[in-house]
Amino acid sequence: GDKIVLQPKGDGIRMLFARAKDGIHVWTAKGNDVASNFPGLERLAKKIAPTFVFDCEFVEFEEDFRYQISRTQMTWMATAKQPKPDARIKIFVHDVPYLSGKNLTELPYLERLEILKKLLPKPIKLGRYVIQMFETRVVSDREGFLRAIEEFRQVKPGRSTEGVMAKLASFRYDPVEARTSVIKLKNRIELDCLIIGYRRMPKARPAGVKWTKAEAFKNLEWSDTYIFRLALKDEKTGKLVPIESKKKLTERDLKFDWDEEKQTWIGLDDPELWTMFFGIPHRERGEYAYGNSYAVKLDSPPKPGTILTVSPMELTTFEDEEGTHISWQHPIPVGIKDPGSPIGTVQASFLAHQKKPPEKFACLLEAP
Repeated sequence: GDKIVLQPKGDGIRMLFARAKDGIHVWTAKGNDVASNFPGLERLAKKIAPTFVFDCEFVEFEEDFRYQISRTQMTWMATAKQPKPDARIKIFVHDVPYLSGKNLTELPYLERLEILKKLLPKPIKLGRYVIQMFETRVVSDREGFLRAIEEFRQVKPGRSTEGVMAKLASFRYDPVEARTSVIKLKNRIELDCLIIGYRRMPKARPAGVKWTKAEAFKNLEWSDTYIFRLALKDEKTGKLVPIESKKKLTERDLKFDWDEEKQTWIGLDDPELWTMFFGIPHRERGEYAYGNSYAVKLDSPPKPGTILTVSPMELTTFEDEEGTHISWQHPIPVGIKDPGSPIGTVQASFLAHQKKPPEKFACLLEAP
C-alpha cells in the first residue's frame, strides 16, 4: 500500500557531505573527515545552503564526465590527506537528513526528496565538481516498479549505477528501519566469451598427506574440472581480443612439475597441458600469459566455438608499446553456451562496466 522510490545504485564511495558554521566536512563510513581531499568544494557548498548534511555517492569520472573511473581507483577519496587535485568528481545526492539547523530524519523519505529537489533542481557544476540528485522514479504498482528497474539497468553516459536502490516512500532516516524499508538490487554483468583453449585440473592431494615429487606424479589424476582461456570480439575488425594476465611467463611457468616444499603443482601454463582452438598459439617465455577463467565442471571437454558466460567483478587494462591488453578480476562462471552462439564484444563489455572502450588492442587474433 506504500509508494516506492527507485534510484540507480551508485558505485563510488558513499560519504556524508556537510556544510556547518565551522566549514565543510566529508565524512567516511568510518567517521573520518576527509574534506581536505577535496579542495575547492567549499565554494560549491556555498551555492547550496548555509548549513546542510547530504547523504551522497562520490564518483570519479574521466575528463568529459562520461566514463566512470573504477571504484578500486577511488580509494584515495576515503583516505585522509591524500588529495587528487585533477580528479573530476560527481557527487550524487540521495538524501538530506539535516538542513539549515533542522533535523529532517523523522520526515518520510518522499518529503525529504521534495526538499532536496528544491535545493538541487538541476546539477550544479563548479570547476571539477558536479553535484546533482540521483535520478528518481516514484512508483505505486508492480508494473511501474518493473519498468523503473529495467530503465535503471540500462547503461547511460554519466549515470553511476551498479543496480537499483528501492526505498519505501515512508522510510525515515533510521538504520534500524532501513532493514525493512530499503533493498539493493544489484546488476550482474555477464560477458559471453569464446573459449580459445582449455586444460583439466589435477585432482587435489588428500588432506594431511605430503608427497615427494615422485609420489605426486605417481598419484597424478586429472579431474573433470576445466580451466579456460577466453576471448571477446572487437567490433571494428571482427577479430578476437584475448583476456590476458599482466604477468610475463618464465621457464618455471611453462614446465609442469611438483613443488615439494609448497605441496602444489607448478608450471600450469605448460603447452602440453593445454588444448588450443583455431590455430591460436601458446604463449612463450617472456610473453604475457593468457588470463584464465575460474574452474568449471563439465561432463566432457568443450568443442571449438563453445561460449563460457562469465560475470567478472571488473574489467581492467594494462598498456605497452603495442597497445592495450584486456584483463579482469574475479571472472565468476555463469554458464556454457553451444558453439555458434554470439561472442560478446569488447566495446559492449566495457560500456556495461561504464568504462571507455580501448582504441588500440595489443593483441588481435583471427576469429573462427
